[in-house]
Amino acid sequence: MKERVKRVSELLKETIAEIILKEFDNPHLGFITITAVKMTKDLKKATIFFTCYNEEEELEAKKILNNSKGYIKERLSSKIVLKYMPDLKFELDEELKRQEKIDKLLKELEKDARNSSGG
Repeated sequence: MKERVKRVSELLKETIAEIILKEFDNPHLGFITITAVKMTKDLKKATIFFTCYNEEEELEAKKILNNSKGYIKERLSSKIVLKYMPDLKFELDEELKRQEKIDKLLKELEKDARNSSGG
């Protein structure tokens, strides 16, 4: 079952990215990347994670995507055959920001350690 969830998640990720790229003419969605899709074991709910190139556009992009999830689900139905098309929810992927913050903190600690050791 885990393998099926993984396969369906990857298929949804690719197809949703294609739908947004080809069928949405909205400047707020111009530079988004679908980073992951997490699904429930029964395949009835999917959370789609995305990042935005422009941080100022993130909240607007999330709003647009969640308001368009009915249309996206309809388009998915015409491209993918599943017993149940999952309910969709779009969320910002904060993982990259967390990683960048950790990297920055580690570099600062390293710099402080070098400065305090005199070299």
